[in-house]
Amino acid sequence: MLSDQFYNKFIKDWKTTDLVKIGDVFIKLEHQNPTGSIKDRGISLQVYNMLEDGIKRAVITSSGNAAISAAYYTGKAGIELDVFVSKKIPEGKLRRIQKYSNKIHQVSDPLHESAQFASENNVHNMQQSLNENAPEGFKTIVHEIRNQLNEQAIKLSDVAIMMPVSSGTTCVGVLRGLEEVNTHTQVHVAQSTAVHTIVEGLISDLPDRKRSKVSGLVARSTKWKDEVVTSVKTSGGTGWIVDDRLVSKFADYLSSLQIACSLEGALAFAADSVARTEYKDYPKYSVVLLT
Repeated sequence: MLSDQFYNKFIKDWKTTDLVKIGDVFIKLEHQNPTGSIKDRGISLQVYNMLEDGIKRAVITSSGNAAISAAYYTGKAGIELDVFVSKKIPEGKLRRIQKYSNKIHQVSDPLHESAQFASENNVHNMQQSLNENAPEGFKTIVHEIRNQLNEQAIKLSDVAIMMPVSSGTTCVGVLRGLEEVNTHTQVHVAQSTAVHTIVEGLISDLPDRKRSKVSGLVARSTKWKDEVVTSVKTSGGTGWIVDDRLVSKFADYLSSLQIACSLEGALAFAADSVARTEYKDYPKYSVVLLT
């Protein structure tokens, strides 16, 4: 497929995801994207750029959602993709990747082995924690949220944005999007008790690490950490670590409202609730990204 054909079919007329109000919290329903997660915003633009550059083969490693999205969009573009995932990947996410790809490598160290594969076979690495262009597609969500809040007579500058982070790629896109629209908005990030690579740069009182069922937030190193930490601090926001008990509580609550939600999204919703009671300058209104 030619790059302009891909852009016109898959990016140009992007369908806005719903923003649902629950009390003073606005929930951004990113599961409404084509493959069910916010990753579609970034991956689709990455694939467009790959077509522009004449790339025919690529590799990606992911805990799930990025791989699902990459398999879908590279398949549509006619780009060959090898997907590296952990042997411990949840069965549900594995089945969703298998829906779009039959070149899946379940390995012990997917980050290292995918990088080695890319080097040895001279193929493009789509890894979002490494790719300089990866955050660009996520800027669109800022424009959507601003327009949707305007319909409620609320300014983007009067809310906090709370999101779950792993490598921080999505967060970088959101932060850069806020810069583009010249809006000062508090941005807060949430991680699990198992992996909190970015949040540890924002708070000093860290809990003991312990296992978490939030399996999608696994990045232990990322090129985006310094940019996220600096920009979140500048925004007036901070980081939050949420345990599984609270994640389960808010996942159940969202389910009772018939709102489809990943555990990562429930973690962000739980973090928003904690921030409302513990963060003195937290605004009345907030937007939580259910990624």
